Amino acid sequence: MAGTRIGAVAAVTRRRHVLLAGAISTISFCPAQSAESFRTREDYPIESLRNREQGDVHFVLDVDAAGTVTACRIERSSGYSRLDEASCSMLMRRARFTPAVDDDGKPVASSYRNVVRWRIPG
Repeated sequence: MAGTRIGAVAAVTRRRHVLLAGAISTISFCPAQSAESFRTREDYPIESLRNREQGDVHFVLDVDAAGTVTACRIERSSGYSRLDEASCSMLMRRARFTPAVDDDGKPVASSYRNVVRWRIPG
């Protein structure tokens, strides 16, 4: 089925405490769309399906003050480079965020950590 969602990427509001101008500040932000919508069945690499590769990709996205993803880093690999690369590729293309704001409501750059769980559809 085209567009069918598989696996799960949790969508939650993130809170971070950062040092801004010498004071501790809380930053809140969240994905602009459901994190589960980042991935579809078509995103599973064909070679990984053939080889029955599965795993969890722990990633960090750098998000600018406009809510755009500027970089993707793998914090912990699935053990399969194809799944790791597919994760960052789809996240860089699709993930959008409501910009993080500081205590004064000013948009600020932030980061977002989560996991893509690659499971062979059954």
